[in-house]
Amino acid sequence: MSEEVRQLTAGDLASNEMHALMREAAGLPGAEIRRILAEELPGMVVFGTGAEGHPSSMAACVVQRDHVLLEYLAVAAGSRGRGIGRLLVGQAARLGSPVVAETADDAVDFYRALGFQVAPALEDPRWPGCARYRCVLNQR
Repeated sequence: MSEEVRQLTAGDLASNEMHALMREAAGLPGAEIRRILAEELPGMVVFGTGAEGHPSSMAACVVQRDHVLLEYLAVAAGSRGRGIGRLLVGQAARLGSPVVAETADDAVDFYRALGFQVAPALEDPRWPGCARYRCVLNQR
């Protein structure tokens, strides 16, 4: 794998590719995705892979005093299976430890495979009726 992780730019955040990645990461309606891109992501550490203006993966984190919260993570369908998700989690871990992510059934096995400890989490109002999991990766 020869992908290089880089900070994503305002041009990346405004791209159609980023909108698609956020749809993949969050599974929310378009209006909510646009709100997240405009209001939430500018206050986060956002990095990914792909050409400038055409990201093929993304991760968005909030660095807190006692952990790194991995809020969003997605890899474009055509780039999956090449270790890019693992690479992005590794970049998040360089920001601090532990790395914490909350996810649903569709991604919990990904986090388990990377060594995260998984436990049930409270229901998230953004995804009513969906089982949630708290995933924690300690690097200390």
